[in-house]
Amino acid sequence: MIGYLFRHCGTMSTSIARHKSAYQERIATEEPSASSWNLFRYAVLIFFRWREKRALSNLIRLAPANADDARQKLVYLMAAMVVDPAALDAVGVADAIKTLKPFEEALAHCLNKQGTPSQ
Repeated sequence: MIGYLFRHCGTMSTSIARHKSAYQERIATEEPSASSWNLFRYAVLIFFRWREKRALSNLIRLAPANADDARQKLVYLMAAMVVDPAALDAVGVADAIKTLKPFEEALAHCLNKQGTPSQ
């Protein structure tokens, strides 16, 4: 059981890498093709979509181990929402926020950083 949890939860960077890989594979498979393998491609696309959703769900549920993990998770999920607004629904966002809540102060500091004004 512990091995299963370790394999499927892992670290924040591993979880992010899994989602990123699944997303990239889905996008590559969605590109139009003049191949006679379209039926097979459709089945593979279903699998890749499932894998991407599963990886995102695991990432959302994964509790950060420290403030750096929390920052990584927050930045990645924000980027994922910009790239694919349909990726996260309101429940997913609420669940992610729950896992980030213990690091609220550190994340607020991270989000409030302002660049130096250019003149």
